[in-house]
Amino acid sequence: MKRMIITHGDVDGILSAVIAIRRLGESELKFSGPSSIDKALSKANGVDELLILDIGLNRSKLERVEAELRRLAGSGCKIYWCDHHRWDDESSSRLSELIELRLKPSQSNARLVLEWLGGDDFERELVEIADDADTGKYALEISRLYNAISMSERMKVKLIRRLVEGSLIDDELEEFGRRKLLNLESQVREALKRVRVEVTHEGRRFCVIDIRAGGPGSLIARKASEDLGADFCFVFNCKRFSLYAGRMKEIDLRAVCESYGGGGHPYACGGRIKLSPLKRLACRFLWRFYIPKEIKSIIDNIKSSL
Repeated sequence: MKRMIITHGDVDGILSAVIAIRRLGESELKFSGPSSIDKALSKANGVDELLILDIGLNRSKLERVEAELRRLAGSGCKIYWCDHHRWDDESSSRLSELIELRLKPSQSNARLVLEWLGGDDFERELVEIADDADTGKYALEISRLYNAISMSERMKVKLIRRLVEGSLIDDELEEFGRRKLLNLESQVREALKRVRVEVTHEGRRFCVIDIRAGGPGSLIARKASEDLGADFCFVFNCKRFSLYAGRMKEIDLRAVCESYGGGGHPYACGGRIKLSPLKRLACRFLWRFYIPKEIKSIIDNIKSSL
């Protein structure tokens, strides 16, 4: 039997896949996300069993994803989708007719996979790490190292192999993770120099964080929120933007992201920035001097709606 797992490439997605592989056995592994899941599914062929883990479904992708799932199911593939993000009622209803859909709010998707497939003490430890990372706390050193390692495709694959074998980390992975963390800390410090604070019409303070020069958006947002007392952060490059809750964890940021073809958690979500090829080129290379009106429009929308 050929089994494939398509999972998110962050810490939670990695650990979700590790638990599934340890429980179910050898599987072909692919990384994807809400913006690319339709393309990932289109490349899945000759698969008997497919697991999709830690990937939400953006409403704009429903038609294409449904068509690909129908194709796979029609070929005899058994499909399971396990996710802890919020789904709209139409998407969950339509896809549940084709596949086994497991949706439930949770600190991490790895926790849902553990509830579904079971696990031992090692896998329960992995869930604690996933919870720490996916809620953005990063209180555990191991979750910070995993986050750094996840930014390299090659090292991410090696980490998965080690975890499947039952080892949390090895010397090579730890050395890479620590070097990467130092580099990330430097990027965070540099990006913080460019952060500006805006205020919504409701009086909420939010940080505008430009990462067109690079940098780990979620880590910069967390540090900016701590240092500047922001309620939430808006992080952008020339293709996508993200919103991260700061001191106001009860705020629901998803509506803004969903209105731009995105989605995610109430406290961490993202959307797409639609620019013409020429504007995108200018956005990338003139970033010190130029912010497209489309990005300014998103900021204005945030000010009026949050």
